[in-house]
Amino acid sequence: MQKKRKEVRQLQPEKRSFKKLNLIIIGILIIILAISIYLYIPKNCKNNANCFIKKAQTCSKANVLTYKEDNLYSYEIKGSLKDSCLVNIKLVRMKPNTDVDLVELMEGKGMLCKIPKDKFKQSPLSDIKDINDYCSGPLKEAYLQLTIERLYSLVISNIGGITRELQDLINRTA
Repeated sequence: MQKKRKEVRQLQPEKRSFKKLNLIIIGILIIILAISIYLYIPKNCKNNANCFIKKAQTCSKANVLTYKEDNLYSYEIKGSLKDSCLVNIKLVRMKPNTDVDLVELMEGKGMLCKIPKDKFKQSPLSDIKDINDYCSGPLKEAYLQLTIERLYSLVISNIGGITRELQDLINRTA
Protein backbone atom coordinates (compact mmCIF):
# COMPACT_ATOMS: atom_id res chain seq x y z
CA MET A 1 0.00 0.00 0.00
CA GLN A 2 2.79 2.39 0.83
CA LYS A 3 4.45 1.49 -2.43
CA LYS A 4 1.36 2.58 -4.36
CA ARG A 5 1.22 5.92 -2.50
CA LYS A 6 4.87 6.52 -3.33
CA GLU A 7 4.17 5.88 -7.03
CA VAL A 8 1.15 8.25 -6.96
CA ARG A 9 3.27 10.98 -5.33
CA GLN A 10 5.92 10.56 -8.01
CA LEU A 11 3.30 10.94 -10.77
CA GLN A 12 1.92 14.20 -9.37
CA PRO A 13 5.04 16.32 -10.15
CA GLU A 14 4.86 15.00 -13.74
CA LYS A 15 1.22 16.15 -13.98
CA ARG A 16 2.19 19.62 -12.71
CA SER A 17 4.98 20.00 -15.25
CA PHE A 18 2.58 18.75 -17.97
CA LYS A 19 0.03 21.44 -16.96
CA LYS A 20 2.74 24.11 -16.99
CA LEU A 21 3.84 22.98 -20.43
CA ASN A 22 0.24 23.14 -21.69
CA LEU A 23 -0.16 26.67 -20.30
CA ILE A 24 3.08 27.79 -21.97
CA ILE A 25 1.99 26.29 -25.32
CA ILE A 26 -1.43 27.95 -25.07
CA GLY A 27 0.21 31.28 -24.22
CA ILE A 28 2.55 31.03 -27.22
CA LEU A 29 -0.38 30.18 -29.50
CA ILE A 30 -2.33 33.21 -28.26
CA ILE A 31 0.67 35.47 -28.91
CA ILE A 32 1.11 34.01 -32.43
CA LEU A 33 -2.60 34.49 -33.12
CA ALA A 34 -2.48 38.12 -31.95
CA ILE A 35 0.55 38.84 -34.15
CA SER A 36 -1.11 37.14 -37.13
CA ILE A 37 -4.25 39.20 -36.70
CA TYR A 38 -2.19 42.38 -36.51
CA LEU A 39 -0.08 41.53 -39.57
CA TYR A 40 -2.60 39.87 -41.88
CA ILE A 41 -5.96 41.51 -41.25
CA PRO A 42 -6.12 44.90 -42.96
CA LYS A 43 -6.91 48.07 -41.02
CA ASN A 44 -10.54 48.97 -41.66
CA CYS A 45 -10.55 52.70 -42.34
CA LYS A 46 -14.33 52.51 -42.98
CA ASN A 47 -14.93 55.75 -44.92
CA ASN A 48 -11.99 57.75 -43.52
CA ALA A 49 -9.91 58.68 -46.58
CA ASN A 50 -7.10 60.21 -44.46
CA CYS A 51 -6.62 56.92 -42.61
CA PHE A 52 -6.33 55.09 -45.94
CA ILE A 53 -3.96 57.68 -47.43
CA LYS A 54 -1.58 57.26 -44.46
CA LYS A 55 -1.63 53.47 -44.85
CA ALA A 56 -1.14 53.74 -48.63
CA GLN A 57 2.01 55.83 -48.24
CA THR A 58 3.67 52.89 -46.46
CA CYS A 59 1.73 50.23 -48.41
CA SER A 60 0.28 48.87 -45.18
CA LYS A 61 -2.77 46.63 -45.39
CA ALA A 62 -5.96 48.67 -45.15
CA ASN A 63 -9.37 49.09 -46.73
CA VAL A 64 -11.79 51.97 -47.23
CA LEU A 65 -15.17 52.65 -48.77
CA THR A 66 -15.26 55.96 -50.61
CA TYR A 67 -17.31 57.83 -53.18
CA LYS A 68 -15.84 59.00 -56.47
CA GLU A 69 -18.16 60.80 -58.89
CA ASP A 70 -21.10 59.59 -56.71
CA ASN A 71 -20.13 55.93 -57.25
CA LEU A 72 -19.20 53.84 -54.20
CA TYR A 73 -15.77 52.16 -54.46
CA SER A 74 -13.98 49.77 -52.16
CA TYR A 75 -10.19 50.06 -52.04
CA GLU A 76 -8.09 47.43 -50.29
CA ILE A 77 -4.32 47.46 -49.99
CA LYS A 78 -3.18 43.84 -50.13
CA GLY A 79 0.50 44.48 -49.42
CA SER A 80 3.87 45.03 -51.08
CA LEU A 81 5.46 43.30 -54.03
CA LYS A 82 9.01 44.60 -54.60
CA ASP A 83 8.68 48.30 -55.53
CA SER A 84 4.91 48.09 -56.03
CA CYS A 85 1.84 48.10 -53.85
CA LEU A 86 -1.02 45.68 -54.60
CA VAL A 87 -4.42 47.34 -54.41
CA ASN A 88 -7.80 45.76 -55.08
CA ILE A 89 -10.41 48.23 -56.38
CA LYS A 90 -14.08 47.28 -56.58
CA LEU A 91 -17.02 49.31 -57.85
CA VAL A 92 -19.54 48.47 -55.13
CA ARG A 93 -22.49 50.59 -56.22
CA MET A 94 -23.11 53.06 -59.01
CA LYS A 95 -24.81 56.40 -58.42
CA PRO A 96 -28.60 56.47 -58.35
CA ASN A 97 -30.43 56.81 -61.68
CA THR A 98 -27.55 55.27 -63.64
CA ASP A 99 -28.58 53.49 -66.85
CA VAL A 100 -29.46 49.84 -66.08
CA ASP A 101 -27.16 48.53 -68.84
CA LEU A 102 -24.25 50.48 -67.39
CA VAL A 103 -24.99 49.18 -63.89
CA GLU A 104 -25.03 45.59 -65.20
CA LEU A 105 -21.74 46.17 -67.03
CA MET A 106 -19.84 47.79 -64.16
CA GLU A 107 -21.36 47.23 -60.72
CA GLY A 108 -19.78 44.62 -58.47
CA LYS A 109 -16.65 44.24 -60.62
CA GLY A 110 -13.13 44.72 -59.41
CA MET A 111 -9.56 44.96 -60.58
CA LEU A 112 -6.17 44.25 -59.04
CA CYS A 113 -3.63 47.03 -59.40
CA LYS A 114 0.15 46.82 -59.05
CA ILE A 115 0.98 50.47 -58.42
CA PRO A 116 4.55 51.75 -57.96
CA LYS A 117 5.08 52.88 -54.37
CA ASP A 118 6.46 56.26 -55.43
CA LYS A 119 3.04 57.10 -56.97
CA PHE A 120 1.55 57.14 -53.45
CA LYS A 121 4.19 59.60 -52.31
CA GLN A 122 3.23 61.97 -55.15
CA SER A 123 -0.54 61.88 -54.62
CA PRO A 124 -3.35 59.89 -52.94
CA LEU A 125 -4.73 56.84 -54.72
CA SER A 126 -7.92 58.61 -55.78
CA ASP A 127 -5.86 61.32 -57.55
CA ILE A 128 -3.65 59.00 -59.60
CA LYS A 129 -4.70 59.79 -63.18
CA ASP A 130 -3.20 56.79 -65.00
CA ILE A 131 -4.23 54.14 -62.46
CA ASN A 132 -5.79 51.88 -65.12
CA ASP A 133 -2.32 51.43 -66.64
CA TYR A 134 -1.35 49.44 -63.55
CA CYS A 135 -4.51 47.32 -63.25
CA SER A 136 -6.09 44.18 -64.66
CA GLY A 137 -9.39 42.45 -64.10
CA PRO A 138 -13.10 42.59 -64.89
CA LEU A 139 -13.57 46.25 -63.90
CA LYS A 140 -10.80 47.42 -66.23
CA GLU A 141 -12.25 45.28 -69.03
CA ALA A 142 -15.68 46.86 -68.42
CA TYR A 143 -14.13 50.37 -68.57
CA LEU A 144 -12.42 49.50 -71.86
CA GLN A 145 -15.60 48.01 -73.30
CA LEU A 146 -17.55 51.14 -72.35
CA THR A 147 -14.89 53.38 -73.92
CA ILE A 148 -14.91 51.39 -77.17
CA GLU A 149 -18.72 51.46 -77.35
CA ARG A 150 -18.80 55.23 -76.81
CA LEU A 151 -16.09 55.84 -79.43
CA TYR A 152 -17.91 53.60 -81.90
CA SER A 153 -21.15 55.55 -81.33
CA LEU A 154 -19.30 58.82 -81.83
CA VAL A 155 -17.74 57.67 -85.11
CA ILE A 156 -21.03 56.28 -86.42
CA SER A 157 -22.95 59.47 -85.54
CA ASN A 158 -20.36 61.62 -87.35
CA ILE A 159 -19.74 59.37 -90.36
CA GLY A 160 -22.18 61.32 -92.56
CA GLY A 161 -20.36 64.62 -91.97
CA ILE A 162 -16.99 63.00 -92.49
CA THR A 163 -18.15 61.48 -95.78
CA ARG A 164 -19.40 64.86 -97.06
CA GLU A 165 -16.16 66.59 -96.14
CA LEU A 166 -14.16 63.83 -97.83
CA GLN A 167 -16.33 64.12 -100.97
CA ASP A 168 -15.85 67.92 -101.04
CA LEU A 169 -12.10 67.47 -100.69
CA ILE A 170 -12.07 64.96 -103.57
CA ASN A 171 -14.14 67.32 -105.75
CA ARG A 172 -11.77 70.25 -105.12
CA THR A 173 -8.67 68.27 -106.02
CA ALA A 174 -10.20 66.75 -109.17
